[in-house]
Amino acid sequence: MEWESGGASGAVAEARPCPCGCRFRHRHGSYVRFVVVADRALEISIPRLFCPACRKTASVLPWFLAPRSPYPWSIRQAAIVSFLGEEGGYRAAAARFELAWQLLWAWIEVLARKAKVLLAVLVGLALRYAGPAEDNPLLPSAHDLDGFGARARSPAKRESLAVIGVLLVTGYRLWEAGWVLGLPWGRPEPAEILAFLAQLESALA
Repeated sequence: MEWESGGASGAVAEARPCPCGCRFRHRHGSYVRFVVVADRALEISIPRLFCPACRKTASVLPWFLAPRSPYPWSIRQAAIVSFLGEEGGYRAAAARFELAWQLLWAWIEVLARKAKVLLAVLVGLALRYAGPAEDNPLLPSAHDLDGFGARARSPAKRESLAVIGVLLVTGYRLWEAGWVLGLPWGRPEPAEILAFLAQLESALA
């Protein structure tokens, strides 16, 4: 696994500066976490850092793994997109990925609650990097809903599900543009849009 063969060292190097202002946090051991993909559970080592200034410790998570969850962002995204874009409800979509339907429901609820705020952040970045709204190809459009059938009983829920679809499309479009501009966002990957959004959200917190 890339994380175990050098990815962790690179992530630690990037995370050395502490939010308190200290420029160098020390390695402070590690612990084991599991990554679950379908019926497989893989062990990975999570490094910890200690700040000598504020005396706080922090974990350095892989970019592909959500906090406090064994499921990679890519699995979470694929299951959500499956629910939004195919026939059937939570149970059918969850079964495709060998997940509990309650877990998929919880993922969608969390994302739906913050989707409008995240989309507003993306729109702000698009205006910053690609100019006025009239000529800006990065901004959301009606076509961004193509392929997403937001099914829900209430109009409010249908709207929140639709925003998730627009958020994912806009997020990838912005990621691509940032890569072309040379921003340090890494190479865009369609399967990792949620991971990109999580890193963006963390950086802006």
